[in-house]
This record gives sequence, C-alpha cells and structure tokens, in this order.
Amino acid sequence: MIGIALVGLFGCDLAAEFSGRADEAGDAAVVHPVDVLEGCATPSISPSAHTFYVDPVKGDMKNDGSSASPWRTVEEVIKAGLIATQRYTQPYQAGAALVPENAKGVVKAGDLIYLRSGEHGALNLFGAVNTDFITIAAEEGQTPVVSNVRLGGASKWIIKGLTVQNTKVRLVDFVFHGFQGPTDNIVFERNRVLSQPDVSAWTAQDWVKDGALYGIFSQATCVTIRDNELRNIRNGMGISGDRTLIEGNVIDNFGDDGIDIAASRLALRGNRITNNHKLPDGNHNDGIQGWTTNGAINRDVVIDGNLVIQSTDPALPFAGDMQGISVFDGKWENFQVTNNVVIANAWHGITISGMHGAIITNNTVVGNKPSITTWISVGNMKKDVGGAPPENVVVNNNIATRFSFAKWGVDAHHNLTVGDPEDLFVTFDIAHARYDLHLSPKSRARGAGSPEYAPPTDISGQPRMSPIDAGAFASMDVR
Repeated sequence: MIGIALVGLFGCDLAAEFSGRADEAGDAAVVHPVDVLEGCATPSISPSAHTFYVDPVKGDMKNDGSSASPWRTVEEVIKAGLIATQRYTQPYQAGAALVPENAKGVVKAGDLIYLRSGEHGALNLFGAVNTDFITIAAEEGQTPVVSNVRLGGASKWIIKGLTVQNTKVRLVDFVFHGFQGPTDNIVFERNRVLSQPDVSAWTAQDWVKDGALYGIFSQATCVTIRDNELRNIRNGMGISGDRTLIEGNVIDNFGDDGIDIAASRLALRGNRITNNHKLPDGNHNDGIQGWTTNGAINRDVVIDGNLVIQSTDPALPFAGDMQGISVFDGKWENFQVTNNVVIANAWHGITISGMHGAIITNNTVVGNKPSITTWISVGNMKKDVGGAPPENVVVNNNIATRFSFAKWGVDAHHNLTVGDPEDLFVTFDIAHARYDLHLSPKSRARGAGSPEYAPPTDISGQPRMSPIDAGAFASMDVR
C-alpha cells in the first residue's frame, strides 16, 4: 500500500494557484490558469423534477414507473420512447436545429430515473439532447448492471452508481456521431466498469481475446468522469474530447494503458492507476500517455496528484514493463505535471516532449526494477513534427532516480536524484510491493525544494509549509 494519505487524492485547483512567471528574455509565462470546464453546463436539481423507477425483477413495462409500480429495464424504457428529449436534424451539420424526439414520453428534462438491482441490458442513447440534465442512477442500496453505455448526439446526462460489465467491447462510449451529432455535458460518476468480476483464470491470450478494449472512450466535450472503478480491462480510458475532468478514479488490473489523452483543456486529478499486465498484443504500456492528432496543438492540461504504480501485487500473473506519465508525440502548450507519484519498471517515469510552456514540479518518480534507472525527462519534439527544442519548461522540486533534459528551453533546479529510496521514504519494499512514499524522518528530501511553482498542497491535500520539501508528499510533522 502507498500510505493512508493517498485515500483522498483531491486538492485545490492548482492551475488557479499558479500565477505564471516570465523568463528573463520577457517570453510568455511558463503556465497560466485554466478552468477545463469553463463554459460547460452545471447540473442542478430542479424543484419540478419527477422520479421514476426501473426494476428488472419486479417491474413491468405496463406499469407507470412509480416506486410501487416500476418499469422493467432501462433498455426497454429507452426503446419504448418513454424519455422525451430532442435530436439534431439528420444527417448532422454544424448549426443543425433541434427537433423533438419522443414528445409523448413521460420522463422530461431534469427528471431522475432510479435503477434497481438486476440486469438492465444496454444503456444506449442516440439523438438525445436535453434542455436540463436527466439522471440515470442506482437507487440507494441497489446494484443495477448494464451491458454497456453508449451515447451519441446526446447532451446533459448524468449516469451514476451503475455496474457496466461486458467483454470485448468498449464498455462506456461517448461518441461524436457523424449522423446524430456531437455529445456534450455528460457526468459519469461512481460507476463500476469491468470485463467480468473475476479474471484470475485468464491466460494472457484470454486478456487479448475477451478483455474489454476500453473501460471509457470519450470523444465528447464538457465531460466529468469522477470516482469510478475500472478493473479487469485492457485500456482504462481513451480521451479525445476537449474540456474533460478525470478525477478520483481507480484503474486497477489492466492490460495496456491506464489513461490515453489526445485533446485540450483536460484535468487528470487524484486518479489511482495500478497493476499492469504485459499482453501479447505489441502495446508499449503507459500509466498516462498523451499525443496529438492531425497536426493539432493540444493546450491547457493539468496532470496532478495521480498515483501510478506498475504493480502492488508481487504475484501479478503477467507483470510487464509500464511507463509512467509520457507525452512523446505532437505539440503541446500550457502543460502542468504536479504532485504525482510514479513507481515504474521502465525508463520513462515522467517524460514529455514537444512542450511550450510547462511545469513539472513536486513529483516523486522511483523505479521498482533495480536494473532500470527510471527518470524524469524533457526532450525535443519528434522529428516528424519538426524536432524543435522545448520552450519555457520549468522542472523543480522533483525526486527521481535520474533526470535527463534537452540542451535548451529547460529551467531545472531543486531536483533530488535518489539512489537510496529505502532511506528516503517510510517504506520502499520491492519484494513485497509495499510502498509508502511519505518522507522518512531523516530524508534528504525534507526542505530540499523551492517555493517557486510549489503547489500549495501535496498529493494528499495537506498544505505545504516552508521550508518546501521535494517530492509529492510534504512532511506531516511540525518543524
């Protein structure tokens, strides 16, 4: 385990705390504040909202949907046209008008649909644009199961407390549908997403054949993905839609990548990514990986307070080599990597390339494979996008077993190179996969940092006090 302070990995909006700093030549500030959900709709409970119930065991589609007379499954509710919504005129074109869909449906914008325990089939919503958020959630104490969630041409939906379970497919899919139109303003929280509950008998080939390809795949904008559990899948998340908040999720026992990002205005905060498998599919595994597409420049990304550990199980059946946080491809601007803990068995602990305006500060990066020197690295862009050196990148207050920087464009200071993790941290036990990276009483990292760009709180949300410590954890004792 990593220590009790990692139970709640939430803190303040770090981007809002940094004021930015111009370099001596008068260039633009290294970073600037960003609210990734600015301009998005905010859910609220309407006083006129109605509540409906769905029960696969006792329900009937002839009922009225009340608590005493629930409908049967959410798939049947959708197919029966019981939800009044809107859709874009089709095929979708920019500026398309909205027209009524299921105008006689009894569920209206702002209403709630509570699901009870049992199998509900698929939750697929296409051409479903609401004027206010409709919530589909587990009733208190109930454990509803859906085979997948797929939204296209949809807006203002909250999905909460469900189990999404299936093999082979993308389990949760928010798509920009060419015919139905864009998807936006989605809240997906406190759900369980998995191929199946027990995969202990799977071979490596079974993982490739039957493992769900993605837990969550999103092309939508204005999306909140919060406090979900994703387990026993190949890839945790693939995010290519702008303005997305990914916060407090657990991705555990997965086959390829934890979170892939290819978009702008993203915040990845307080996620826990653990136990990665090596599968015979040719993938180079990453905890968090970013790239750009079609020559785009991705901007305004915050990666803060995440825990990325290749393995917390010494008996993990197909343990492989997993990189930590890596951005090798494309062009990026205004990029922040702060307060993260990475324990990896590959060279790339935190590696970013092609950055213009970035900070990498107060991260802890340590290898758990003695023959590999896991590093923090800042490099040039790849040659296929020009090979330019980084610009205005600050790297400070970090702990790593090695640092590697491009010749130009990097201001690196107050970083601590560590070859003695057993002395630096409370617990660093590779043999038993036990790690607590709070600083030990006599750790060299205590007071080794600088106040420049130091986040106001550490990975656990504890305030940072002067003198500033290096690494993701601030000392808890009074000094």
